[in-house]
Amino acid sequence: MRLRGGMQPATAAEIAADFEARPESARVGLTPADWMLWWLAPTHVEFWQGSPDRRHARIMYERQGESWHREVRGGETSTRTGGAASRR
Repeated sequence: MRLRGGMQPATAAEIAADFEARPESARVGLTPADWMLWWLAPTHVEFWQGSPDRRHARIMYERQGESWHREVRGGETSTRTGGAASRR
């Protein structure tokens, strides 16, 4: 899988909640000030599916405004579709 897009830091409340949700063994030697949480705002998501007959397929989703458009390359066919697959 390949993801592309911008990164943005989480809010202080999200970082604190994530830190507290971690097991104590994962927080040894750390303070909440040492912890950081980032969110990926993807604009492109790509999945690669291998095939024994070497007809590999790539399934790609590209963000266009508020919707996602899907394109399939390789495998048996190449297709392109549009629509709102997800808003997040």
